[in-house]
Amino acid sequence: MGVRAIARLDDEAAGLQRSLGSMAFQEVQRGFDAQGLLVGDAELMHQACLCCAGTEEQTRVKDLYCELQLRAYVAIFQIGDDVSQLENVSRRYAWLRRILRNYAEEHAPAFPDAWRMGEELSRRFAHTTRDHLSETMATRDIDVGHLTAALADTLAFEAQCDKKFGIVQRNGAAVYESSGAPAESFVGSVSCAFEPYMAVFISGEQAKFEALVRRFRSEPGDDDPSLNVLASSTDLLYQFRESLRQCAALSTGQAMADLAQVFAQSLSNYARSVLVHALPRISSTTTAPLDALRRACLVANTADYCASAAAQLEQKIIEKVDGPLREQVTFAASREALLSAINSSIGALVGGVDAMCAPALAALTDAPWHDVQTVGDQSEYVLLIASAIEAATSVARVSLSGPRYFRSYCDKLASRISERYMTAIVQCKRISEIGAEQLLLDAQALKSVLLRVP
Repeated sequence: MGVRAIARLDDEAAGLQRSLGSMAFQEVQRGFDAQGLLVGDAELMHQACLCCAGTEEQTRVKDLYCELQLRAYVAIFQIGDDVSQLENVSRRYAWLRRILRNYAEEHAPAFPDAWRMGEELSRRFAHTTRDHLSETMATRDIDVGHLTAALADTLAFEAQCDKKFGIVQRNGAAVYESSGAPAESFVGSVSCAFEPYMAVFISGEQAKFEALVRRFRSEPGDDDPSLNVLASSTDLLYQFRESLRQCAALSTGQAMADLAQVFAQSLSNYARSVLVHALPRISSTTTAPLDALRRACLVANTADYCASAAAQLEQKIIEKVDGPLREQVTFAASREALLSAINSSIGALVGGVDAMCAPALAALTDAPWHDVQTVGDQSEYVLLIASAIEAATSVARVSLSGPRYFRSYCDKLASRISERYMTAIVQCKRISEIGAEQLLLDAQALKSVLLRVP
């Protein structure tokens, strides 16, 4: 047989195949009416589908069936109608569930199982829904509550589709659980439409935390006795955890990285606007200086607690966020702000002790050191300074949660009192030789007091 004969036979076979495929398509086409209802013989349609399997007509059959079934969906959920808005997205998925139930009960026998027509219909539905939602969000103001609820419903829908059609993840790839053949996961098929608008969610969370910080500043509230910190800090961190939990259920992409930045900024604002603002201003006329010192210790403890929680929160977000975005997650600035608040707290403590010692140091300066006739025991002002230091240090030792902060307090206190003592002596008008000897004795006594502080 010559080449031309073989080519002619090949053309004839291709023509017969096209003719058979066209007849098969027409058989399926006659089997459904304009509303997508089955009116033909399902078994005959099944045989027709087998005849056109693997040809262009198979694609035409799939397109025909999906277009017929989704025609009502497009008509019901027209863009711009109330039913198509975000708050009604669950109704879209309920509609598909009814269609799939009808497919399983009536239409499935008309198609070969290998065609996975139910999955194909669901995938076409997902793509149509994605386009609808994208256009809706692009043309309407978005309510953050509706956005998050719709996204949660969408993510649940995608997970349900994967489960329904036996699609699982193995070694980082989607496959059919039954055969291990490659598959296309539904995850992200609709939810990707929400990603450009997650900034609305982030803005809402940022506004919420800004309002919280303002409220904490205007209403300081009580401390949390179980942690020896300001109760506002536990409230803020709880809100962080809830926000992260909600975001993790919606997106682990850029939205989560942006939320981490909101957390870090909110902690910095909390440190500056609430903690530093809450520090007491102690003077020599303060009626309850020890209570004020306890408040300063409470602020230091709170800043330390927040810094520790920030490190844990940072690590948790890094574990959850998508790999390429991990470098964007950092709480370095907030930790620096919290450390600054701790230093301010220690400074307030030392300043408070300084204020408590001020009357005694004033007495030192005003004493007539040129008239001292004998050297006796330590002067009364030393006893007053020692009493103030010991009382304040007892409060700091019990109230400060971190040993390193108590040590910092001790070092700064010794430096401050020594400096103030030297300044007070310099300000004395005249000092006799015996008066100088008394001051030297007082200096040794004061040194002993400071050495006992740690």
